[in-house]
This record gives sequence, structure tokens and C-alpha cells, in this order.
Amino acid sequence: MDLNPDPKLTENARCITARHDSGISNRKAEHSGVFVESTNIADDEKFAVAFVEPNGEVHIGRIRKLTPRECWRLQGFTDEQFNKAKATGLSDSRLYKMAGNAVTVNVISEIGKIIKKVNDKN
Repeated sequence: MDLNPDPKLTENARCITARHDSGISNRKAEHSGVFVESTNIADDEKFAVAFVEPNGEVHIGRIRKLTPRECWRLQGFTDEQFNKAKATGLSDSRLYKMAGNAVTVNVISEIGKIIKKVNDKN
């Protein structure tokens, strides 16, 4: 879920400052979370969310923070690589930072494809 000023469900996710219960951000492209659909929302739930799709279908649930493992996966790392880093005793905070600072082969490959498309048009 993209948690910018105009929140929406999306197939894209980012690992930047995805804080639990942090709400909507005014900074563009900074907050992502995972939408967990549930019809059993507790009365004391702080951030229950309802989405209405263009076809009228309603989804109710909550937003949870991405885990460090999910952030590493989004960057293209394997679970084995994550497990090795986690086994060194690094804190979750540090693991999030490492994922956010990483530039992996799959990311560079996609950037290269975009640059190639732009150059082919010119």
C-alpha cells in the first residue's frame, strides 16, 4: 500500500520509513505498508482502513509495516543472504537501513532498461 497523501493499493512497494502506525506522510514516495484485509477489526484498532474499488467492492483491514526480510526481498536478496546478516546480531533497524541503502543487480538492471528505452527513442 502506498501511504502518500493520496493513498492507494499498489503492486509496488518501498522500504523507506515504513513505520507501524505512522499514518499518511506528506513526503512523496516515503511510506509503504502491507494492507491486511480483515473483517474482524477491533474497536480499539488505531488505523482501520476501508478501500472502495471502482467496481464498488469494499475492502476493510489494517496496514502493517514491512518486515526487514520483506525489504531485503524487495531489493532482490535471497532469504539465505538475509539469514546470514540477521545471524550476526544486527538489529532490525540496521537491517532496514541496509536494505534501503542497497543497490542490487535487479534494481540496476531495471534502471538500465529504462535508460536504454530513453536512448532508443532519441
